[in-house]
Amino acid sequence: MTIFYPAVALPHGNKIRLQKINIAVSNQYCCNAGIGIVSTATNLSSQASSNAKGFGQRLSANLSTIALAKAEEGNNNQIHYIKNLFMKTTTSNNYTITTTTNFMNTFYNLKKIFLLSLLTFLSICAFAQPSILFTGITTTTPAQSNSRTAVSTVGGFRQVRLQANTSHAASAVGWAFHVGSTGTPDYNPNWRPQSAGNTLSVNTFIPTSFANGAKYNTSGAGNDGLLPAITSGNYYTFNVGANATADNVMSLLETSFNPVTVSGVSQAVGTYGSRTITITTSGTPNASENIFVRYSTNSYSTSTIVLATGSGTTWTANIPWQTAATSFYVYTSNRPKASIDADVVTYGQGVHDMSTLNLNNNSGANYSYTPPTGSIIVTSTAGSAANTPTAYTTFTVAAGLFSVLNTGTVHQGSVTVLVTADVSTESGATALNASANWTSLGVQPSGARTISGASTAGAPLISFAGADNVTIDGLN
Repeated sequence: MTIFYPAVALPHGNKIRLQKINIAVSNQYCCNAGIGIVSTATNLSSQASSNAKGFGQRLSANLSTIALAKAEEGNNNQIHYIKNLFMKTTTSNNYTITTTTNFMNTFYNLKKIFLLSLLTFLSICAFAQPSILFTGITTTTPAQSNSRTAVSTVGGFRQVRLQANTSHAASAVGWAFHVGSTGTPDYNPNWRPQSAGNTLSVNTFIPTSFANGAKYNTSGAGNDGLLPAITSGNYYTFNVGANATADNVMSLLETSFNPVTVSGVSQAVGTYGSRTITITTSGTPNASENIFVRYSTNSYSTSTIVLATGSGTTWTANIPWQTAATSFYVYTSNRPKASIDADVVTYGQGVHDMSTLNLNNNSGANYSYTPPTGSIIVTSTAGSAANTPTAYTTFTVAAGLFSVLNTGTVHQGSVTVLVTADVSTESGATALNASANWTSLGVQPSGARTISGASTAGAPLISFAGADNVTIDGLN
């Protein structure tokens, strides 16, 4: 490991510039470690090793090499080392190795300074995300300060929403993201176009390749972007990425309504191995306001959105059966699903963030569940296994699904069956009988599936013996 430190003044007044320190791990005793010191001019490791006399204590970290710049002190360069590392002083080639009681403290102070500097640098990088929006939109919702508004963190991006109280012609007013504060703006860095005359479009995704987007600039460079026509009374939602030292994607969503918030999200077992998501909103959404459930099985490297349906403040969506643990959250958008899906194909998953008006992601943790597994997944609305997905390996073999259904106690009411894999071991031994305990039976495949096996000569592989209200829905 190499750590670089600045120049320091040692207690006796000599200034030594520490260029780098290489630390190697060793379990040897310090008196046998062959510890040496190498200056920029002369290698003294042999002298240091031959004269080292430690206390026999085991060191967990052994300073194996220290490179030091020569201190300008005539021909005698003095290198101060750690107390108790050497028991006596030796002089060779006009270099003096001595002990000091203060160098250890100096060394650790340097480490503290380095770590503090590193933490400060990382804090600056984190703070350097777009934090303030300058815009020519005049608004009292929220109240502006110095034509600027603080930006909020929403999920993995940043957002601010304004309601215009004055109309403006296209390209008449500008915008820019920067750091600092509303009262003391700092344009080092800032995110705005790098050339003049670039006007945004509303309700569309702005990738980093577009000249009218949030380009990364330092030292006040760049030019304020221009806004499209602004309508008094409308709401303007600015979405921007969270890159601290690079260009950011962005969008400007315009609505004639103040978007609803997603106040509640719950989940329950659905039919055919699915998951039913129930969504509560703060009010009735506008007719052009869509509610999406976005789900993924791979940490959103890929994802799918499902449009919720409902009325008033209650909406539902179904996530179809998945092969692995599933994460999801809910977001609203004024963009239609087809437009979002098309942009995702072209520009990637960041389109979802930039299409968001409001979201509920479980305070950043997202919602999740583990889907049922098995070749045949059965869900029923009643019985001892009500609303509990249950796996079976066959339909007609003894102890298979038909045998269980014929008993009439485990699965009752409405029963749904999802076939998730090919089944090749059917025997046809058990027919499905009529039963008053289950009222309907639906069978669907997940993908193209085949049910096969060997039945008794002349007997069907799948047999219904008086069973009614059975639907087998294959793929077209």
